[in-house]
Amino acid sequence: LNNNKLNQDIIDSESLKDLLHFQHQSIAEFQPFHISSFLNKVTRLRKDLQSINNNPRIFDPLLSRTITTIKEFDAPSLARTAHGIAKISSQTKISVDPSFWKVLEEEAVKVELWEARHMSRILWAFAKVNYNSPELFSSMALKIMSNLDEFNSQDLANTVWA
Repeated sequence: LNNNKLNQDIIDSESLKDLLHFQHQSIAEFQPFHISSFLNKVTRLRKDLQSINNNPRIFDPLLSRTITTIKEFDAPSLARTAHGIAKISSQTKISVDPSFWKVLEEEAVKVELWEARHMSRILWAFAKVNYNSPELFSSMALKIMSNLDEFNSQDLANTVWA
């Protein structure tokens, strides 16, 4: 599959079963935007989320692929990926190893340019999974203060909550 076709197939998936099929068949081809699209789609399949509880390691291939490609992630992909994983974790019994969050944290603090919505999403994600990250929150605080006029009410609410 080409990148655009794979991404469209992920977006068009109607069930968790379809998504897991793509994960199984094409994980080696997943680029950062595929990973964030996949996670975003999973969070929208609320009726299927409870079935995940029967297999808490169901996304291990996706998490592994995320780790191996993390250096290729831009700020939006990092934020959407962290947000998706945190949302899935909070709605299921899936617990992601802290080492995964550590790798995300290390990459996130390296990013210089963040849009307001991506800053709020990544901070929300780390707070939602109770991952203590003083370095990330400190580095973001400076960026937030210098870009406060870019935040909409939702971004502000997510950031304050985090």
